[in-house]
Amino acid sequence: MASAAILTPAEIRAAVDERFLRDTDLAERYGIHRNTIWRWVRDGKLPRPVAIGGSTRWRLSEIVAFELASQ
Repeated sequence: MASAAILTPAEIRAAVDERFLRDTDLAERYGIHRNTIWRWVRDGKLPRPVAIGGSTRWRLSEIVAFELASQ
């Protein structure tokens, strides 16, 4: 699996109001298997996730921005 970025304390404070998605959320959003999500991350087709307390998540704002830029 692709590595996740580690959030700094400042980024964690800024992320309090941010919504985060799991790989299963993204898989459901795109109608694909979660393994495909990780392949897309590895291939640079999706933004890298962030690590939050041992969990891997994607910022919804980054996913939406990525989708808009990909149109």
